[in-house]
Amino acid sequence: MQANTVDSLVVGLIQPQLKCCGVDGPGDFKNMVPTDHYGGKTYNHGPGDFKNMVPTDHYGGKTYSPIQHPIPCCWINDQYEIIGPNCPNSFTPQNSYINQGCREVLKSKFIHYMNYAAYGLIGAFVVLLVLILFTILTICIDVV
Repeated sequence: MQANTVDSLVVGLIQPQLKCCGVDGPGDFKNMVPTDHYGGKTYNHGPGDFKNMVPTDHYGGKTYSPIQHPIPCCWINDQYEIIGPNCPNSFTPQNSYINQGCREVLKSKFIHYMNYAAYGLIGAFVVLLVLILFTILTICIDVV
């Protein structure tokens, strides 16, 4: 589970904030391909290369092994402390976000903020129309 990559750090920071686990859910982490980073190079291994590998993660000075899902799927507070009881040893809907994928959460937040942007653009358009009408009215009055 531990990847030590920028991508895994970003996911680890975003999932607790969005209260979600994986893009479509925790199943995204079931068939991960093990990756090694050595000497500045990345080596991908096939799923069968590590048959006896135990999914392990390190968090808050503790080592958790075996785990089913990444630790950021657990309930985590604003200080990034695990607050879900028995998580990550046992993932349940009562201690983790395993029933919520991030795709829908991101989509709803994106639409929510894009609505504000659309309202702002409509407001700016109305202001521009009023200014155009005022300019036309001013020109017509000056001509007459």
